[in-house]
Amino acid sequence: MKVFNTIIKILALLAVIAGIVFVIAAYGDKIVAWTRRLMRKIVGHFKGVRTFPCDEEVVEEEVAAEDADFEG
Repeated sequence: MKVFNTIIKILALLAVIAGIVFVIAAYGDKIVAWTRRLMRKIVGHFKGVRTFPCDEEVVEEEVAAEDADFEG
C-alpha cells in the first residue's frame, strides 16, 4: 500500500507540473503583458512623488548627537 501511495503522489506531482507548463505555454504572453502594465502603473505612481533634500545642518547635528552618545 505504501508503494501505491508513493506512485499516486508522484503522478499527482507530475500532473501539477504539466499543468503549470501548459498555463505558461498557453498564457505566458498575457501574463507578461499584465505584469508589464502593473509595473508601469507602480513606477508611474512613484514618478509623481517628489523627494526633498534634507537640510545638511540638521543631519550633521543628528550625527554629532549620536556620536556624543557613544563617547560616554
